[in-house]
Amino acid sequence: INQVREPFNTSRVAQAAAIAALEDQEFVRECRNRNAEGIAYLQNELERLGLESFPAHGNFIMLDVRRPSGEVFQELLRKGVIIRAGHHKYPTYIRVSVGSQPQNELFIRALEQVLGAEAAKVRL
Repeated sequence: INQVREPFNTSRVAQAAAIAALEDQEFVRECRNRNAEGIAYLQNELERLGLESFPAHGNFIMLDVRRPSGEVFQELLRKGVIIRAGHHKYPTYIRVSVGSQPQNELFIRALEQVLGAEAAKVRL
């Protein structure tokens, strides 16, 4: 079964918790606001680094790292950051979910390290 299951599937307990969360509209608004703030932060940081991304309309950003996405995935994974490697039509793109502010900052720091001198040069 593990060979065909989705990598980020959910349990029945998690699905029940999601239904309960949707009933709490204040919680939903708070999540939307935090997500919008996270997207704005990530987009600003990606712009600072000179990286292009697709417009974000959900809880993730797809960005061009100008390197094979599989390599970037492996390097970020070694730093404790899990992203998704790009789609076959976009071999240099990665997909990163919007997280909490500390998680978003960790991703940006790790991405700067992975991209190395190129990212540091843009920062100056």
